[in-house]
Amino acid sequence: FLQVMDREPGGTSFAVYLPRAEADFSAQKSTTGSAFNGNQLTVLLYEGNADMRSALKFNLEQQGIRVDIAEDGADMLHRFIAGDPQFSLIICSARSDGIDGTELIRVCRKARFDIPAILLTAESEVDKEFPEQPPTILLTKPFSAAEFSAAIQSAFEVGEPANE
Repeated sequence: FLQVMDREPGGTSFAVYLPRAEADFSAQKSTTGSAFNGNQLTVLLYEGNADMRSALKFNLEQQGIRVDIAEDGADMLHRFIAGDPQFSLIICSARSDGIDGTELIRVCRKARFDIPAILLTAESEVDKEFPEQPPTILLTKPFSAAEFSAAIQSAFEVGEPANE
């Protein structure tokens, strides 16, 4: 469980609650018939908050997903355009250093139109529209680990992962 709290004037704080029990998330099967298979995916992740970034990376790795962390928006674009490894999904914060998250997704999709994307956002942050295909999943903070996992799976329900 991940809890995000906005505090005036000090900023945002995060509380991360992780289960103590061990589980093998990589063996989970989709009940929707999607092509989701965490063992074949590589995600490019940019989140400016180190605690949030660590929690997201942990969740992804527990699902058997490889994670490449970008240091900032420019680094995310550089890694994506370089394309090594071939990314299956991009996840970024709506607010990023230098380049806003919606623009990061737009530029990545100019290079590869079929890349699924998850935009991590506060409700009031996103006022821009995205093309309908492929869909951009808006995940509003605060969200739970289960909601994050569902968003990842939803990103692939419209078709095959890009690096299969």
